[in-house]
Amino acid sequence: MQDFRLSVALSAEESLDAVERAAELWGADWHRHGTGGRLELPVHAGVRRGTLTARLSTEPVAQGEALGEGNGTVLVVHVESSHYRLQTTAVSILAAGGLGALALTLWPLYPPLLALAPLALIFVVVAWLVIASRLQNSGVEEFLDLVASAGTAGEASEQDLVASQAETSPNQGR
Repeated sequence: MQDFRLSVALSAEESLDAVERAAELWGADWHRHGTGGRLELPVHAGVRRGTLTARLSTEPVAQGEALGEGNGTVLVVHVESSHYRLQTTAVSILAAGGLGALALTLWPLYPPLLALAPLALIFVVVAWLVIASRLQNSGVEEFLDLVASAGTAGEASEQDLVASQAETSPNQGR
């Protein structure tokens, strides 16, 4: 599948603790095994939701890649499997909005469609307000951003970590 890497200025032990804190905030299942572990991560991809199973391991930072003071660690996430399911209600509402947009676009070519314009406009606006404006993407990249902020925050509260993650991820709206 795919590998993701994150360099942090923490020891391997501290970085795995940051992964554990981030997994608790995310609602993920984290099972630690030595210098790594297994991660079961709930993910969102537009109108799809699902789970992602990944293996996480730590590596020391190479000599040429200085992360500042202290020793650094590279977190490597290897995605083993992902399972998504389509949100059929959201797709149905988007399809109705698409039909409305099609009717609004084609009425100059077929004038009887003008009679459907008010209803078509309602469908388009409802599809936007109910579904399209609330689509969210949250996957491994966003989880690793949360791990990085959890590792650098140190003694920060959970609310501060969630707030900082919401500010840095504009496409994760609610």
